[in-house]
Amino acid sequence: MQSPLNQTTLKVVAHQGPVPPPRLPPPRPALGALPTELLLQIGSYITQSAHLYRLLRVNNRFYAIFHELLYKMPVRGRQRRRLITTRNIDAVRRLLANGVLDIEGEVEYLAFDDSWYKFTTKMLFEAMYLHDLGMVKLSLEAGASTAGFEMDASTQMLEIGKLLKQYGARVTSASSAVPTIAFFVARDPTGAERVVG
Repeated sequence: MQSPLNQTTLKVVAHQGPVPPPRLPPPRPALGALPTELLLQIGSYITQSAHLYRLLRVNNRFYAIFHELLYKMPVRGRQRRRLITTRNIDAVRRLLANGVLDIEGEVEYLAFDDSWYKFTTKMLFEAMYLHDLGMVKLSLEAGASTAGFEMDASTQMLEIGKLLKQYGARVTSASSAVPTIAFFVARDPTGAERVVG
C-alpha cells in the first residue's frame, strides 16, 4: 500500500497527461566542422589504407581531402595481393606513379582459407597464376623481374608467353603438346619450396 502522499502525487501526474520528451537540437557534424588543416593532421595518423578509405567515403569534402593521401600510403604484402585479385589496374598505376608500390615486393597469401601458414610470392607470379594479361603487362613494364621464370617452347603461342619472352623469360625445349603457362617457385617463410603453375 502506498502512502497518502504518494497517492496524491500519482493522481496529479496522471491528470497532467503525457510528458513530452525534451527537445534536442539536430546533431551537428563535429568532425566535418573542423578546418581542413586539422583534418589532414588527423589523416596523417591513419596508417592503414582501409581505414583511410572508409573515412574518405563519409562525404564529398572528406573525399577531396583524403583522396591524395590514400595513394601516398606505402602498400604492404596483403594489399599487393588484393590489388591483383581485384584486378585494379588503375590503382596499381596510381600507386606506381606515386612511388609507394614496390613491384618486386612480396605478396603474402595463406596456404588455404582457414590456415595461419603463409606463403610469399611476387606480384608478377600472382598475376600470372590468375591469367591476368593486363596486370602481367603492367608489372613487366614497371620493372618486374622474370629471372625465376621458365616456360615450355609451346607456351610462346600464348599472349602471356609472348610477353614473358619479350621481357627475357627463359624458354626450355617443348616437353608436351599442351602449353604450360609458366612455372615459378614460391618460397614460404620456412624455406620450403612450392611449384605453382
